[in-house]
Amino acid sequence: MSREPHGPLPEVRLPRVSLVIATYNAASTLPAAIASAVAQTYPHLEIIVVDDGSTDGTREAVEPFLGWVRLIQIEHAGVASARNAGVSGSSGAFVCYLDADDTLAPNRVERQVKFFATLPPEVGMVFTNALVRSNISERLAYEVPPGVAHAYERLLLGNFIFAATAMIRRTCFAAVGPYDEALETGEDYDFFLRLARSFEIRYLHEPLYCCSEHERSLMACTPPARQRRTLQRILDKQFSDPAFPPTLRRLRRPATANVLREVARQHLARGERLAAVAALAAGVAADPAALLSGPRLGRYARAALRVRRP
Repeated sequence: MSREPHGPLPEVRLPRVSLVIATYNAASTLPAAIASAVAQTYPHLEIIVVDDGSTDGTREAVEPFLGWVRLIQIEHAGVASARNAGVSGSSGAFVCYLDADDTLAPNRVERQVKFFATLPPEVGMVFTNALVRSNISERLAYEVPPGVAHAYERLLLGNFIFAATAMIRRTCFAAVGPYDEALETGEDYDFFLRLARSFEIRYLHEPLYCCSEHERSLMACTPPARQRRTLQRILDKQFSDPAFPPTLRRLRRPATANVLREVARQHLARGERLAAVAALAAGVAADPAALLSGPRLGRYARAALRVRRP
């Protein structure tokens, strides 16, 4: 391994970065994730593994790396709680993440820090491209760079940020608060919305993160009904805020329609055609213009109804 265990920090004028790995019952994949963190080319890095009450031998999986990483163990409370524990227990000027079943490009941290150095202090977060790998394919998360102008307005219409690729200034947490531990899922989306109201966001078009796409992923295991409930709750928090920008209230109906379109997509992925039709119908009722303008709506509807194009 390239990093020296608990050695003195290098005498360079570089900001310290905290890399948080939140894990729950991922002992089989965690060593590869940690190894990719230890192999980072950036020298001023602390690596924190937060064990969210695992019962599968996670501590034993971490033990060979304890010279390079610090382990925090908490009672099982979910991803938001684990990430909050990692942020609270860290000391870096920047915070980034790694999921326990994913890996990093060796220069991930270095490239994001260098990019941050070219940006004004109003920029609170930088996210990157990623490789998404399954057993049968590999693709980029973003084929073309996503637009980040008016990021808050765009986020109200749906989360376009590949969450685990984000690097965040520590000052952002003090300004917008921690991850919401009351949410069943979607804690990243909720946090990004709060951050984007106060800070700018930038995108680095380099695949510096490798995501393993599989059936056990959190999104795949989350029932669509729960996703719908949680996403609507996240949006309600924004639109009901007394300080919400009045000029953006026009987005309430299209935002709701987009949630329902995403729920329909998830139902289709599970083969639940009737539920997908119901979600699409509810979306059309919420905002026909927004839903019908979506380029994928026809495909979703045909799949749900098994109607073949003539």
